[in-house]
Amino acid sequence: MSPYLNGPTPKPAGTRAERLHAHQIKTPTIHSGPGNLYTPDLVTETALPTDRVSLAFMPVIVIGADTPVGEAVVRAVVPSAAEVRAFISDARRAEDLKSQGVKVAIGDVSDFSHIEAAALNCFCAVLVTAAAIDGRERSFADAAEDVWEGWADAVRAAGLHRTIWVGTGAGLPRPTSEVAIVVDSDIEKAASVVAD
Repeated sequence: MSPYLNGPTPKPAGTRAERLHAHQIKTPTIHSGPGNLYTPDLVTETALPTDRVSLAFMPVIVIGADTPVGEAVVRAVVPSAAEVRAFISDARRAEDLKSQGVKVAIGDVSDFSHIEAAALNCFCAVLVTAAAIDGRERSFADAAEDVWEGWADAVRAAGLHRTIWVGTGAGLPRPTSEVAIVVDSDIEKAASVVAD
């Protein structure tokens, strides 16, 4: 376990068979084409497979979980993910996240070695672009593009399979084979897209 993570590991509700059955009933997909489940203005592009893997068995990390969008994503993902990790810069937000069963890493979002360590053994990373452009201190990279590229390198080095960018930004990197970009014009809808 990474020394940057703390808090209890949340246990998925129900038996394994019940979770599998629930996954078979509810297998939403994210598409930007006709007949999509979500408004086209939210999902700008996707490379996620249609036979999606349920988060009920997969750890998820949210980078920028201390932004309004990140908080909404965590609230949406906690009920369905096997384990949720949050990487934040604001230590005051840690107790609230831990009370939701989230493992918390506190650090500089531009310290890519810490992000890599926090993301080890996760399946999916949710990268909230606002954490690279808001007023927080970033000691290792100033430009948003450098931060995003560093996150992509950290996610790739940690061996994750899926990346979901939430927010806006031109030329966001593609660190994994499964990548989606969800705009955050409606925070709650964006969070529900990530959770599904």
